[in-house]
Amino acid sequence: MIFSDLRTRLLLVGVVVALGRSPLPAQSIRLPARLSIKEVTRWRQDLAALDTIVSRYHREPWHAVSTKEFHARLDKLSGELPELALPQVLARLALLVATIGDGHTGLSFTDPRLEMESVPLRFGVHPDGVFIQAAAPQAQRLVRAEVRSVGGHPVADVLDAIRTASSGASQSARGAFLQFKLARPAFLWGIGMARRADSLELALRLDNGVDTMVVIGTMGRRPDGGAVTGGIGYTPGASEGSGWIDAQPLREKPLWLRTTDGPFWSANLPDLAAVYLGLRQIGDTKTERLEAFVRRIVSAAAAQPAVERLVIDLRLNGGGDNTLLPPLMRVIAGSRFAAARGGLYVLTSSLTQSAAQNFVNLLERYGNAIIVGDPTGERPNHYGEGVRFGLPHHGVSLGLSTQWWQDLDPRDERDATDPEVAAPLLYSDYRSGRDPALAAIRARDWSV
Repeated sequence: MIFSDLRTRLLLVGVVVALGRSPLPAQSIRLPARLSIKEVTRWRQDLAALDTIVSRYHREPWHAVSTKEFHARLDKLSGELPELALPQVLARLALLVATIGDGHTGLSFTDPRLEMESVPLRFGVHPDGVFIQAAAPQAQRLVRAEVRSVGGHPVADVLDAIRTASSGASQSARGAFLQFKLARPAFLWGIGMARRADSLELALRLDNGVDTMVVIGTMGRRPDGGAVTGGIGYTPGASEGSGWIDAQPLREKPLWLRTTDGPFWSANLPDLAAVYLGLRQIGDTKTERLEAFVRRIVSAAAAQPAVERLVIDLRLNGGGDNTLLPPLMRVIAGSRFAAARGGLYVLTSSLTQSAAQNFVNLLERYGNAIIVGDPTGERPNHYGEGVRFGLPHHGVSLGLSTQWWQDLDPRDERDATDPEVAAPLLYSDYRSGRDPALAAIRARDWSV
C-alpha cells in the first residue's frame, strides 16, 4: 500500500502485516555519507570551542558530570569523527551536552539546513503507551495506532535512548519533548535506534486491532532549507491550522488545549465553583500585562461568593520572565483563595519549566496551593537564565545556564515538584477529550 504527495514529499514506503519481517531489503537502504577530511577538521575545531565555552560560561558545568568524564566523552567523539556521518555527529553532540544535566543547556541550529527532517506523525507518549495522536491526511489510517517498536527496537528502549540524548535535570524534563525526536529518523539513526536515516520503520497496532509494520518517509524541507514540521508542535495533538487528522475528533478541544485564546485566558467552572486561569507563558502580550490580567480575573472572582476556588493551569507553560512573579504573587497570595488549603489548585506537567517552575515554588510556599497533574519538568532549585553561544563553523548554537535559582531550602534536591494529586494524561483521556486534572479536582472530597 503506497501513498505519495509531491507537495509534502510524504511517502508510506510499504506495509507488511506479518510482524517480524523487514519491509525493505537491506540493499535498498541508503545511508548518509561520512564526513569529509575538511569537515572532520572543522568539527574538531567546533568541539574545542564548545569545551572552552562550557568551561567559561556555564554557572556550574560539572554539577551533574565530572570534568574528567565530560572530556573523555568529548575526546572519544573527536576521535570517532572520521567514521561518522552528519546525523551521527549531531546526535552524539546532543548526547555529550545532555550530560551537563540541566534544561537550559542544549543545542539548537542557526543554520536551518542542520534541522533533521520529520515524518508526518505526531506521537503521544502516555503512561498507557505510545500512540499516534495525529497525522497528515495521507497517513490518516495510522492515527490512533499504538507504536510497538521503532527501527526493530522496543519503543520503551527507544524512548530511554532519546531521554539520554535530551537536556534536563530529571526523567520528567528529558521526556518533555519526545514527540519531536521520535519523529526524526536521522536522529534515531544517529543514536543507533533506526536502520535508516530517511524514514521510520514502525511496528504498529492499528485502531482496529490489526498488527502492521510500516516504513514512512519524511516530509522534506522548506525553501530556506529547514525541515518541514507539519502538525508537530509542543501541545498534544495536531498543531492548530495544520490540516492534520487528530485522534481527538472533538470540534472544541478541552479547555487546556485550546490555542486560539492567546497565552493567557480564563473561564468559569460552575461545577467546581471555580474560576480557571490558563497561563502558557510568564510574560506580557502587546495588549495586556500578565499582572493586570491576573489581577482583573482574581479580583472579579473574589468578589463572587459562589466562586470558592481558583485553578491556575501551568501544564503548557515553559517559563518566561521571573521578574514578573513578585507582583503576581502579591495578587494571588493576597486573595482569599490562598488563605486556606483547598482554595487554590495549580496544574502541572513535564512542560512546566523554567520561570513556570519558579512560579510553582512560590504558589506552593506562599499560596497554600494543591498541585495536581504530573511532575514538573524542572527541579525546584535549578540552573537557568540560558544564554546562547555560536560554534564557529556549523551553525550550531549552544545554550548554557548562567544562573542558579534557589527559591527553596538549599537542601531541597528534588528532581521535580511532584503533584499532591496525581492526574497523568492517559491516551484514553486524550482521545476522549477528558481532562484528568480537572476530573481529579472534581473527585475530591470537599468536606475534608
